Amino acid sequence: MSNVEMRNSEEFPPGYGDFRLISSDNVVFHFPPWFLSHMSPVFKDMVALATEDSQRTNELQLTEDAETLDRFLRFCDPLKKVLPLNLDKLQPLLEAARKYQVTKIFEWMEERILADVERVMTPAPARIQDPMTVLALATRFDLENLARLALRELVKAPAKEFQTSMVFESDMFMHLFHLRQQRIKAMVDRVLAFHDAVKPAYTYCGQYQIHHELDYSIKRLVVALTEEPSWATLKRNGALWSSQCPGCTNLLPAAQIFQGWKAEILEEEAKVPELPPL
Repeated sequence: MSNVEMRNSEEFPPGYGDFRLISSDNVVFHFPPWFLSHMSPVFKDMVALATEDSQRTNELQLTEDAETLDRFLRFCDPLKKVLPLNLDKLQPLLEAARKYQVTKIFEWMEERILADVERVMTPAPARIQDPMTVLALATRFDLENLARLALRELVKAPAKEFQTSMVFESDMFMHLFHLRQQRIKAMVDRVLAFHDAVKPAYTYCGQYQIHHELDYSIKRLVVALTEEPSWATLKRNGALWSSQCPGCTNLLPAAQIFQGWKAEILEEEAKVPELPPL
């Protein structure tokens, strides 16, 4: 062992276990080796090699930092409480899970996110926290169910939610872009088709101001749908539309128009997209 100053883990202090795991930032975790061997086939071999060594050091120097190792070891110890899901801390934990083949961590991640989705799915479709990060992680670690749920959210999400500091797999991003462009086109075409249908009815109407405001509202709605192609956007921006024009008998108020579109749009938003072909 080097002469670098070490400190002990508060959660796994001396005496908690007779095996020492040393993080990359020199924190020592005292851990029962049988827990490691039971949870991870990789650690099983590493522990066996360490204990069979002629010097019997009973310790391993690891590449994970102390925060990641603390989160990881809680999954290996049935006596410890797993820390809450934190997307900002998740990537190094998942890297460790893949490295040491602890599938329980991937199962836990999916369960936690799916539980959050189910809690908010009634009456609206799923709402995932930070769907772009979830999609990046799900793509990186081959979690297909999560990737598809994140895609469903991002197809209709505000454009500002597309920001992420994670390196993103290009094929998945292009697939998302294609799905979103399809959704934008479908919703904008619906609005413009309505506008084209009612235009002849009010071309010669004397209520010029009402129709001028409607034209302007249509343009604003198209811009808003390009930014966020969702039922929520349609409903929110539809409040700007004028009420029924007294001079045009077939120009319906926005609320009545949208009600006819609602079921079909919500059904489309609830669909889970397919992943891009391999």
